[in-house]
Amino acid sequence: VNEEVAKLRRRLMELISLVQEVERNVEAVRNAKDERVREIRNAVEMMIARLDTQLKNKLITLMGQKTSLTQETELLESLLQEVEHQGASCFWKKWCQGRIYTLRSCSKSELISKSSEILMMFQQVHRKPMASFVTTPVPPDFTSELVPSYDSATFVLENFSTLRQRADPVYSPPLQVSGLCWRLKVYPDGNGVV
Repeated sequence: VNEEVAKLRRRLMELISLVQEVERNVEAVRNAKDERVREIRNAVEMMIARLDTQLKNKLITLMGQKTSLTQETELLESLLQEVEHQGASCFWKKWCQGRIYTLRSCSKSELISKSSEILMMFQQVHRKPMASFVTTPVPPDFTSELVPSYDSATFVLENFSTLRQRADPVYSPPLQVSGLCWRLKVYPDGNGVV
């Protein structure tokens, strides 16, 4: 009986040891999974940061376009307002390098005498063609690192009849997409057996 008890104790110790190994294995598996999750989170955060950089660059371009157009609009509105309201308190302004400067107060007679200069100023405004204000649209596309961009190529089989008689497979030139190399394998005789 003592011998059987000793065997049972050894068996119990072996089972306890096996349970501990399984527990260590469970912990190792969980740690490995957590490590992969950290890697994925870091990768996604970096992708988001790159998207934010793309957005920032696009917005900088658009804001530059908007600022340029807004400045031109404000200058023209100010010029028109002054020309339309020159009766009571006449400020004659001159267009110079994209800005309007007040030179001095003037009477109507002075304004009439300066009319040729004012007309030249208007012509100067019109010298800058409207085409120079046309902005290049910024595409609303963002590079996706999860879904690669669609790519394609054309594979033309020359002398198909000859290739078909040979019954050898024909391989397309390589197509490189997202770090992968793709080639088509075509069986000209159509049976898939060489």
